[in-house]
Amino acid sequence: MSANFNDGSIPYGSVTLVLLATTAATTGTTYVADSIEFHEPSKEILRTNQLDEPSGSLDYNDFARATATLQRGTSTSNAPTKGYVCQLTPPGGSATWFRLFDFTTPQAKDQAHTFNVTFKKIITP
Repeated sequence: MSANFNDGSIPYGSVTLVLLATTAATTGTTYVADSIEFHEPSKEILRTNQLDEPSGSLDYNDFARATATLQRGTSTSNAPTKGYVCQLTPPGGSATWFRLFDFTTPQAKDQAHTFNVTFKKIITP
């Protein structure tokens, strides 16, 4: 297999991230994050009159979330811990704190040991 080369102008979809126990922690566990997707959903409130006819609506932002596939940084890395935090950078945005709140552990004979994770944006770190 030939060596990979990147002249720096091609962005990749993988990043390394460190899961920390708190936003103030300085050491944590490193993982390789692939297939990162950011979700910024909204909710709406619909208003109707006495005849159930539309008379107005209100849209507002829901909690931002991110999903990713984490690969262990080393063979001794532990499974991720729910409640741990990391900084992720949405496209066009700046580094933001997210909390790990859900993960699954798929295992297949022909794949690396990975974790499918869901992060929720922290409103007040």
